[in-house]
Amino acid sequence: MINGELNLGALVAFLAANKDLTAPWGKLLNYYQRREDAHIKYEQVVEQFEPPEMMETSQQLDRPEQFSPLAGSFSDSSVRIDDDTGHALIDGASFEIGVADHVAIVGGSGKDQFGMLLARLVK
Repeated sequence: MINGELNLGALVAFLAANKDLTAPWGKLLNYYQRREDAHIKYEQVVEQFEPPEMMETSQQLDRPEQFSPLAGSFSDSSVRIDDDTGHALIDGASFEIGVADHVAIVGGSGKDQFGMLLARLVK
């Protein structure tokens, strides 16, 4: 074939070899299909563990060199926290809490999220 000649023996050898190529070729294609499926599933898992609103790693893991005592107060106004569907759990809350104050958060929905907000577990 390379020289432009094809005799009967070469044609028979090619056809005999061709029937033996289908099984390895099918296995190779199956391997690449499984590999691409695994790659897509891996990307989906990574996306689930890295949501866009996730805090920076430095905010989660870094520790300050020195802890200074808390002073002053925590205050905020017009706090709004929404759930996953966009429904407001807290809307328009304002507070000022001194560091030595004891506070109880009571009410309906949103009290758990308010505590998590103070601990910087939600934005």
